[in-house]
Amino acid sequence: MEKFDATTQYEIVSIDAHAYMFTNSRIDRSTIPDGLFAYDVADANDGCFTRVQKHVMVSHWGTIIGRHELTLNESGRYYPEIGSDEYEGIYFAPMTYEEYMQSSEEEIGIDASLKEICEENLCRKGVEYKATVHYDADKSLAQRIIDSVSDDIPYYGLKVISAEIQEKENKSDGLIIEYTITCEEDVRTAYARDAFMNDLSVEMKVEGDDDIIEINVLDCDI
Repeated sequence: MEKFDATTQYEIVSIDAHAYMFTNSRIDRSTIPDGLFAYDVADANDGCFTRVQKHVMVSHWGTIIGRHELTLNESGRYYPEIGSDEYEGIYFAPMTYEEYMQSSEEEIGIDASLKEICEENLCRKGVEYKATVHYDADKSLAQRIIDSVSDDIPYYGLKVISAEIQEKENKSDGLIIEYTITCEEDVRTAYARDAFMNDLSVEMKVEGDDDIIEINVLDCDI
């Protein structure tokens, strides 16, 4: 494990529109200057930061050190929304600690377009969003599916405000229901979608039949 060296030129990388110093080494956290946050990053052999954690034991790619504190999920992980396929400038010119601290993110090269992408991938607290869900089910089961979905979902303060059956041109292609949802905290859209999907697993009995019908969710878009 290496000590943080203020004279070293660290590669500068972007994690969802925030600039961090990056090294492939593991850095002794006790040597990190006050006011900076350090995380380990993992990769999946695809050239992108797959996940960020306080400490990564498996598939460790390196350490990021920066001014922005990331909000880790309940498992202590952060999954970046933006990969190199969406933004080619994920790597920037190397800098020393002093150069990094004296440079704004705009001066480093993180432009407004990247920040806009990140903003689009957030569900903001108190704002209503439409969650369009495609079920592998007949329209006759629609109301029972709607009744089975919890009004309060135990993640991120997700609440279901209303639900509406959507008409489709192809009647044989499953069922689409549009839910209006809101959150009690800012949350990444991917996290909100996963939490909502986890609550959409539906089992019900058809009237006059003892069989259990499991309704599969084909897709969910927020």
